[in-house]
Amino acid sequence: MSNEISVPTDIKYAHVITLVYLFIAGYSDGEFSDSEMAVIKTKLSNWMGDDATNADINKMLLEACAWYDSLNEDELKNTVVNSLPLLKEKFNDDALKVIITDLIAIAEADGKVTKSEFGNVKVITESLGFSF
Repeated sequence: MSNEISVPTDIKYAHVITLVYLFIAGYSDGEFSDSEMAVIKTKLSNWMGDDATNADINKMLLEACAWYDSLNEDELKNTVVNSLPLLKEKFNDDALKVIITDLIAIAEADGKVTKSEFGNVKVITESLGFSF
């Protein structure tokens, strides 16, 4: 058995949420900061629940990162855009508001919110059915 982390073949909602988080952290300003990744890991652990071990959380995060890395720019944008209706269908408004709050926290984590991060959070918020 290999210890290599690859793109998940059985994609879970936690993968999808994490991909959206990674999109805000990395795509929006072109770089991942340690502080952004720490916030993503904390937010992911909240979604995975109390039963998730640190190893479970790390595996989910690494799989989502592998998925992110496997996509070119257009594929990434299309995947995120096409994921939003799935999240909207799966989660109630309160849970969607948590995702939006998480996105804002991730954008703010490195101490600077770029115009692109702000714009992408706004588009995602509106796509989930909320005003920004």
